[in-house]
Amino acid sequence: MRLRYYREWWFPVSLKRIGMKHHLPIMAGGLITELTDVETALKCGAIGISTSTQQLWQWQDGNE
Repeated sequence: MRLRYYREWWFPVSLKRIGMKHHLPIMAGGLITELTDVETALKCGAIGISTSTQQLWQWQDGNE
């Protein structure tokens, strides 16, 4: 539970800061294991995500 709280706070804040500071496209990856991680990353400015969680590989098909 503690890791989940950390991810919910740190992930969006970090993506926004990196994007604002460097003005570069961001590809999120690493701790992307749930649909909420994908949605959060994209809402915070990531242009895409990378994940080994196969259940998320088809996510784009229903959200184009």
